[in-house]
Amino acid sequence: MENQDKRFSPTVIDHAKRPRNAGELEDCDAYGVGGDLAAGESVVLFIKVRDGVICDCTFLARGCSSVIAAGSMTTELLKGKTLASAAALTAAQLTAALGGLPAVKLKSAELAIAALHDALARYAADIDE
Repeated sequence: MENQDKRFSPTVIDHAKRPRNAGELEDCDAYGVGGDLAAGESVVLFIKVRDGVICDCTFLARGCSSVIAAGSMTTELLKGKTLASAAALTAAQLTAALGGLPAVKLKSAELAIAALHDALARYAADIDE
């Protein structure tokens, strides 16, 4: 990652080297997938919801350091958010929270947000059943 350090913000480097909330959340209420689990980069996001608020959130990521950082920062941004507030989170906001990403790495934020939207949709579907 040494050659990439100049391209990434200190926040991206920190989250890539020391990811927060990494791992599977076994008692989650829903999970979501962004990307292709079979091949390529992907983020899996696990959420636990209490009274309409995301009280816990973890992630698994496969890919480069920016994918790991995006998954990590997403969990940090989501904890304590209402479901409606979480649904409003955008890839641009995630990228800003990371201190920016190189243009060729913007997909990393999109993967994390896709995982979030998938998790929220699965949660809503489970509630409706």
